[in-house]
Amino acid sequence: MNWCKPHWERLRQFVDKKGLTKFVPTNGAEAKRRLTSNEDTVENFDPLMGSWMQINRAMLESPKINNRLLHCPLCILVDDGQPDLVDNWLDGVTNDALDHAIKNGWIEKN
Repeated sequence: MNWCKPHWERLRQFVDKKGLTKFVPTNGAEAKRRLTSNEDTVENFDPLMGSWMQINRAMLESPKINNRLLHCPLCILVDDGQPDLVDNWLDGVTNDALDHAIKNGWIEKN
């Protein structure tokens, strides 16, 4: 799915708000390495791409997606009259990332 810049930046804001930005790779090569790794370690943890993938997977399961795969999944929510769900989705997936980091001891619970 091709995310629009505003929604990608909004996802980054949510990752930052949860204190997870320090885990986000600083370059594409590192992001790719982490995405292709099968090990669940702090060195491979990427809350930005993990949250992105979680939303994409959920949207792909929706029957409403069919011919809209090249569109931003969050824009699809807006276009379908559900703009209030955008922040709910972003909050939910970044909370999942935060919970995962806390559970594994990579970050302390505030």
